[in-house]
Amino acid sequence: MKLFTAEVVGTMLLILLGDGVVAGVLLNKSKAEKSGWIVITTGWALAVAMAGYAVGRVSGAHLNPAVTLGLASVGKLPWRDVPVYILAQMLGAFLGATLVWLAYLAHWEQTPHPDLKLAVFSTAPAIRRTAANLVTEIIGTCVLVFGVLALGANKAPNDNGLTPLLVGFLVWAIGLSLGGPTGYAINPARDLAPRIAHALLPIAGKGDSNWGYSWIPVVGPVLGGVKVHLGRHTLIMGVLNVTPDSFSDGGQYLSPERAIAHGLEMVSQGANWIDVGGESTRPGAQPVPAEEELLRVLPVIRGLRRRMSSLPISIDTTKSEVGEQAVQAGAGIINDISGLRFDPRLAEVARRHRTPLILMHIRRRPQTMQRGPFAKSVWRSLGRGLEWSIRQALSSGVHRSQLILDPGLGFGKTRRQNFEIVAQLRRLRRFGLPILVGASRKSFVQAVVAGEDLGARPLARRRPRATGRRLEPDVGKGWPLTCGARPSRPQPLDVGDAAMVVAAVLGGAHIVRVHDVASVLPAVRIADALLAAAD
Repeated sequence: MKLFTAEVVGTMLLILLGDGVVAGVLLNKSKAEKSGWIVITTGWALAVAMAGYAVGRVSGAHLNPAVTLGLASVGKLPWRDVPVYILAQMLGAFLGATLVWLAYLAHWEQTPHPDLKLAVFSTAPAIRRTAANLVTEIIGTCVLVFGVLALGANKAPNDNGLTPLLVGFLVWAIGLSLGGPTGYAINPARDLAPRIAHALLPIAGKGDSNWGYSWIPVVGPVLGGVKVHLGRHTLIMGVLNVTPDSFSDGGQYLSPERAIAHGLEMVSQGANWIDVGGESTRPGAQPVPAEEELLRVLPVIRGLRRRMSSLPISIDTTKSEVGEQAVQAGAGIINDISGLRFDPRLAEVARRHRTPLILMHIRRRPQTMQRGPFAKSVWRSLGRGLEWSIRQALSSGVHRSQLILDPGLGFGKTRRQNFEIVAQLRRLRRFGLPILVGASRKSFVQAVVAGEDLGARPLARRRPRATGRRLEPDVGKGWPLTCGARPSRPQPLDVGDAAMVVAAVLGGAHIVRVHDVASVLPAVRIADALLAAAD
C-alpha cells in the first residue's frame, strides 16, 4: 500500500467511524439516539486508534493536516511530502463522510432539524464568538500535536505497538476537556471535507453548510499544529557513511542490513534525519563511479524508507545521477558538498522533485583541498563561494526556500580558519538561509582537544609508525598526541565534538551533522536551552 493510498484509507476510516457515531447520537430513530457527548468523544477516540493501527506502518497515520504540518515544521517529515498527505486526507475524509450519509440514508428524512444534520459532518460552536472559538481550536490542536510528538519520541509505546491506542486516549481527553465550546475539530480535514460533502450530497431537508464559520476549524488547527515549533529547536543530522574508506567509520556499515540498523538506532537516539553517503570526501579521497555509489546507497535508503515512512533522509552526493535515483528511492534532501561545482545538474534534480538542497563551500576537490595554498581571507572565500552556489541554484529554478548553507568545515581550510568560521558563524545570517555545520570527528577539532594550537594546518590522517610506545590513532577512541605538553591519555573524541556543537548552535547553526547522536544530543539540548533563556 502506497503512502497516498494508505492516508486516504486511514482518514476515510477515521471519518466513517467518527462521524458515524455522531450520526448515531444525533439522528432521529437511531438506536444510539441521545446517548450523549461521552459516547461521541469515545467514538472519536476509538476511530483515531483504529485508523492508526490500520495504516500507521505505511504512512505514519497522520490523518490530519495539522499533524502533518507540525511534523514537517520540526523536521520529522520532508516538506515535499506535505501536499501529498493533505490531499490524501481531504479525499479520505470526503469519502468517509459520503459513506456515513449512505449508512444513515433512511434517517435524514426522519430528522427535521438542519443543524443536527450539519453537525454529523462538521463542528459548530456552542456560543459563537470568533476569537474565543479560534483560541479553543488552537489550544486543542497544540495539545494534540505536542502529544503525538511526545509519544513518537517515547521508545516504549512504539516498541509495544501502543502508540495508536494512546493517541486515541489523547483525543478522548481533548474531547472531554476542550470539546465543549466548539466540538473540537482539531483537524482541518475532519471538518472541511465533510462540510463539502454536506454541501454536495442530496441530503433530505438539509440547510446551509455554515461557511461563515468554516474557516475557524481550518485555521485554528493549522496554527495550533505549527505553534508547537515556534521555540528554538536545533535539528540533528545523523551521518551514515556506506563507504569502505571514510575518515571516521569507513567499512563499518558497508552491509545494507548493518547500515539500516545503525540509521534506525540514530533515530531512536534523537536524530531528526539521516544523511546517507556512498563516497568518501576525506582529504585525499579518490572519486567513486556513480554505479558503485548507487550500489552502496540505494539499498540503505530503500530499507530506511520501508522501516520509517516519515523519516527525512538526505543523500550526500555530488552526482546528479545518484541524486535522481536516491530521491526516487526515498531520499527527500540533497546534500552537495561541492555547492553545485562538480555537477550543476544536481540543482535540476532538486527543482524537479522540490527537495531541500544543501550547498556546501569547498576549495578545490577532496583529493587536493588540504594541500594549499589556502585562502588569505576565509570569509571572502566563503562569501563569494556561497554566493556563486546560491546563484547557480536559483538560476536552475530552485526556490530560495529549498536552500540550506554549509560553510564546509575542514574542506580546504586551515585549522585556524575552521575555528574562525565557527567563532563568527553569525556572519552567514546575511544570506537569510538555514545554516548547517558539520564538525563531527574532524581533525582540526581533535587536534585542539589534544592540546595543539591553531597555527598548524589540519593534520592528514596517517597510520602511526612503529615506536616504543602505543598510539591511539582510531578516531573512535581519541587523537594521537604528537608534541608539546599533553594530557597523559588521549581525550575522548566526543568531548571535542560536543563542545563544537554547542559553539555552532550558539553561533546560529540550525542543523548539526554528527556521527554519535547519543553523545551530542545533551550538548544540543543545553545550547537550545541557553538560547531560549536569552530570548
